[in-house]
Amino acid sequence: MGGNDVGFADKIENCVMSITTCEFAQVENRQKLKNELRDEYASLVSMYRMLHAASGGQSKIYVLGYPQFINNEGNATCKNIYNLDDNERKMIYNSVSYYNDVIEQAAKFSGVKYIDIEQSLQSHRLCDSGEKYVTAITNILGLNGNERQEGFHPNSKGHGAIANAVKSKLSNQSLLDYNPCPAPWIGPQLC
Repeated sequence: MGGNDVGFADKIENCVMSITTCEFAQVENRQKLKNELRDEYASLVSMYRMLHAASGGQSKIYVLGYPQFINNEGNATCKNIYNLDDNERKMIYNSVSYYNDVIEQAAKFSGVKYIDIEQSLQSHRLCDSGEKYVTAITNILGLNGNERQEGFHPNSKGHGAIANAVKSKLSNQSLLDYNPCPAPWIGPQLC
């Protein structure tokens, strides 16, 4: 939750469709995007607290960050992502990283368990040389249904890699058995 709230998919689509470096990846507009991501902090805190209240205070709440889904290195080989340039790929990568920081801080403040999965797709992202665990854009015009919605999202292997990252972060314990709030706890506790 959150990426859609700042219209991140639309921003990426704007970059894909742009002939030159899109506005969101230009130096003068980077702070605007950063501000939009930062401004989601209060909404995230509110949502975590509302979820906990809706469960009658009985829920364990786990919050996952976003995985990095694109290689941001200048020498990356990119196929099926149309014309994203180096600056656009760096903007996407840096935005994911920054937003994960915002999500983590909101989770900590709210007293819920944050699980870092940012590097879970490493070596399998778009523009990596290995097998892709992320769906590239296969139908830019969206003529065959919802294929556009699948672009830049994990495929089945990507979801498997994310699940493995979660297990690893929880020392292979079940989400039901894991204690997300071990003592001592400082601050509010919604676990």
